[in-house]
Amino acid sequence: MRRFFDPNMPFRPASLPFFYGWAIVAAGTGAMLFSLPGQTAGIGPFKEHMMAALHVSSMQLSIAYMIGTIVSGLSLPSIGGVFDRIGARKVGVMASIGLGLSLLYISQVDRIMFGILGRSSVWLAMPLIILGFFAIRFWGQGVFSIVSRAMIGKWFDRKRGIASAISGMPVAIAFTSALYILYKIIETMGGWRQAWIGMGLFVLFFSTVFCWLIFRDNPEECGLVMDGSADLGLAKAKNDEFVINREFTAREALRTMAFWVFSLTICINGFVGTAIGFHAQSLTQEIGMDQEAFYLLLASTIFINIPVSFIVGWMTSRFRLKYAYLVTAFGMALGMVGYLLLPSELGRILFLLGFGATWGSFGTLVTVTWPRYYGRRHLGKISSWVMMLMVVTSALGPVFFDFCKLLMGSYRPAFFISIGLSVIFFFLCFKTENPQRKYAKAAAES
Repeated sequence: MRRFFDPNMPFRPASLPFFYGWAIVAAGTGAMLFSLPGQTAGIGPFKEHMMAALHVSSMQLSIAYMIGTIVSGLSLPSIGGVFDRIGARKVGVMASIGLGLSLLYISQVDRIMFGILGRSSVWLAMPLIILGFFAIRFWGQGVFSIVSRAMIGKWFDRKRGIASAISGMPVAIAFTSALYILYKIIETMGGWRQAWIGMGLFVLFFSTVFCWLIFRDNPEECGLVMDGSADLGLAKAKNDEFVINREFTAREALRTMAFWVFSLTICINGFVGTAIGFHAQSLTQEIGMDQEAFYLLLASTIFINIPVSFIVGWMTSRFRLKYAYLVTAFGMALGMVGYLLLPSELGRILFLLGFGATWGSFGTLVTVTWPRYYGRRHLGKISSWVMMLMVVTSALGPVFFDFCKLLMGSYRPAFFISIGLSVIFFFLCFKTENPQRKYAKAAAES
């Protein structure tokens, strides 16, 4: 088994005529695309079909989604430790097998219910679908996201922002277009079940081979260095923002203000984005907008998303990360104001600008922040805590929006509250600094 996962098997990355880190960027990008069925964008189009097949209400399905997602999120810190011990390649193979089998299971969940009872029952449907949501969220949104982003973070230093921006471009295109694409796939493939089976088989077989073939944990195990050259980081040696003076453990990272302010800013993104994706059909009905037109509006954010991704990637290699976080916090608030004004033309413009900006900065910040602030030694464990928060808050989003709808007859109060949170974290980001700066003076004197 050790030989099977040897870094130089089946080829030596150091022997290639280019820096293998760029292959890692492609591999991490592929892993994020393979995780799509486990992301909210990959689940939202199946919501109404699942409600009909299982005979459950929107609130019941939201609660099942919340429970399954929260449990999966709470399980992720253990995977972070596994990632640090055994590396990206083995964890990537595990994630592929786990997600593929999970998708095959969830495609049959209604048949399992009828096979056991011979009829529909919410008491059996709920645990069955909770298990399905747990599995695809754990392996898809959780493990695949951790391994792909942390792996890219280990291979780059000076070029980490640009590498994550390049990786984020196809991911952004896929995620923002997912609702519309899957909506069409379900139509053309003859149903939700066939769509999930097809994706499950693809991930199970193709992604497993892909991860084994291309994934490598870090440049050092391949006889390489970050960025492909040890000289590239010298220009930043005098800038405290870019120097690692301390390798933080996960416990130490959790004690810093920066961890909570910046990770929770990212979490607001997932909280609102998940709710929009999960309730997309209901949201369009509330604002009197055609469903397909709304999906196309979401997909159109890519025209803002891509340039912002590269701008933020450029920013992160030259300035303090908190300025990029200001972009994502402001963009989130602006996008939600835009939704409240839909279907007006002003609403469309603000929706595109706001969500395009915040979703464009999202992938880069998740990849760049934690190795920049806390080092690479415990990156998997630290990243898994961030992912746990992201998964748990994303699980709460659909239920919170459903609760507001049930209590006040509209989703609008949920948007107003979320706008307020975005504004609060905008100002908190402005006041928060890189924890490495605290140790820069001591390092200089020693």
